[in-house]
Amino acid sequence: MEDLHWSDASSRALLHFLARRVSDMRVLFVLSYRLDEAPQALIRWLGRLEQEHLASEIRVERLDREGVAAMIEAIFHPGRSTSDFVTALYERTEGNPFFVEEFLKALITSGDIFQDAASGSFRRRAVTELHVPRSIREAILTRLDGLSDEARTLVSLAAVIGQRFDVELLAHMTMWDDIRLVSALGPLVQQLVVEETIGTTSLHAFRHALTRDVIYQQLLAPERKLLHQQVGEAMEHFYASDLTPFLSQLTAHFHLAHDWTRAMEYAMQASQRAQAIHATVEALEQVDRAVEAASHLSKTVSPEVIGALHHQRGQLRAVLGQFEQARQDFEDALASAQATNAFVLQWQVLLDLGTLWAGHKDYGRAQTYFQRALEMSRMQDNRGQMAHSLNAIGNVALNQRRLAEALDAPQQALAIFTELDDRRGKAQTLDYLSMAALMVGDVVEKDTFCRQAAELFAELDDRQGLVSTLATQSAAGWCPSLFRCVALPPTDLDDALARGEQAYRLAQTIGWQAGLACTAMHLGLTLAGCGQYGRGLQFAHECLERATAIGHQEWSAGAHSLLGWVYGDLYDAHGAMEHLEQGRVLAQAMGSAWWLAGFTVALARTELLLGEEGQFQDVMDRNAAHLWAELSLMPG
Repeated sequence: MEDLHWSDASSRALLHFLARRVSDMRVLFVLSYRLDEAPQALIRWLGRLEQEHLASEIRVERLDREGVAAMIEAIFHPGRSTSDFVTALYERTEGNPFFVEEFLKALITSGDIFQDAASGSFRRRAVTELHVPRSIREAILTRLDGLSDEARTLVSLAAVIGQRFDVELLAHMTMWDDIRLVSALGPLVQQLVVEETIGTTSLHAFRHALTRDVIYQQLLAPERKLLHQQVGEAMEHFYASDLTPFLSQLTAHFHLAHDWTRAMEYAMQASQRAQAIHATVEALEQVDRAVEAASHLSKTVSPEVIGALHHQRGQLRAVLGQFEQARQDFEDALASAQATNAFVLQWQVLLDLGTLWAGHKDYGRAQTYFQRALEMSRMQDNRGQMAHSLNAIGNVALNQRRLAEALDAPQQALAIFTELDDRRGKAQTLDYLSMAALMVGDVVEKDTFCRQAAELFAELDDRQGLVSTLATQSAAGWCPSLFRCVALPPTDLDDALARGEQAYRLAQTIGWQAGLACTAMHLGLTLAGCGQYGRGLQFAHECLERATAIGHQEWSAGAHSLLGWVYGDLYDAHGAMEHLEQGRVLAQAMGSAWWLAGFTVALARTELLLGEEGQFQDVMDRNAAHLWAELSLMPG
């Protein structure tokens, strides 16, 4: 029997009578009910059944994400559900099976989920937002029937505060004494609308996020705006001794109250705090709010501040792999810096734009930005900026196989940073030199630079720099030759893999998508180079998937190169050709002579495996310059 929570007293009496009569028989009654909607009369009745040993309770826990996916598949088989839809539905319902079912029914009713006439399978239109179905709203609002006016006032105010709320803050806002507060809060707990948070008597939470959403949406828009202002001001006063833990909440309340001055102030503080603990996504959310607030205050906020906000947001978006959005923010920041003669910001944005283009599109454009940054640093006679610019120019030179410049520029930078005692700049230069050593196959030099850089990055708590160095430290040396790509294994494979795994975890922690792709490539290279082709291929495919998702062409090229090499070693020449051809196209688009030479050599080798001597000669003729450059690096 389902939905026992809707049963009346007569039905329960009949069930009690039957349970007693069949207690010595092999008869099983299975009764289901939703605890959130169970009246007190039902709870007392179930207690009597247990006292008489006539019943036992089996609590069905909420579904996890995989359980929600399985439920969707069971309902709509043979339809398929995408990962983003499963995640959205799981987060909205928190795994409550009743809520999952009601959301799916609502999507069918609205036509967002429909049955394909030809195949009979279910299809889904793109859904940007999952609105609460009427059946769920009614079920939640039914629980509020019969509450006193004071209880309704309290729960509405709590809904404005958020999913979790401090009862002491409510007392501060309402000016109610303890007796009045408890008399209003008690029924809310009894009706399973809210519950105490474990470990504290002050903090409470709505039992389900949808309960809070439904109550919040019952308020009129002007009422919500006014209440958010009151909550924000109350928090400022009540937590005045230390507002730091509440910066995000204060930002949200003043943002929803359209108090743009306070919203911008707290958003900037909240973003800085999030960045300090490497919470990149949270930091970006806060900067988004600061930029929006600044747009409403354009007459009172200086262009320098607006430019700095766009620059900060561009940096965060670059970390998360959002290329186009980051580029637009950097362009906006550059325009503001140029208009106000903010030379430091202008130099930094030029450097960031060059780095963005180097990783995603082409080295030619990156070189232009880096050269402008170097010229500006010389005009300002800023040696630190000059050193950073030299490192960037060296990186482009390395990828374009201008080896003399690629090694000379960072050595100049290292000398400047050492003279200035700039430990961060020194660490970044050592990290770059380790990558340069890796790319020319000097494993010993690479490990030396990596150890020095890792120590400095760890001392500085620079996690992005540490990811880069640890990933390089985990990698085998890579020396493409005419007939195959020779991997030079690390001296200690277990240590190298441990460092790669550490880099991977750190990149996950800070949400650095390019760092995850880079680490996956290096781990794949090391494993495949040591003959562990299965695991190597897994990491190579992961690198390609991540790099493609964020449009990072350099690591996409790296993944194609690694996959082409491995498939070639496994004598799957056709599979190797597919990846190598795609990689060569990327290398040409980026203008990277280093990658283009590697792909040229690998393609020539694969043509020989296929027995296509004519094609091999064609590759040789079309890419003679790159082949001679490759041959020049070979010993002897």
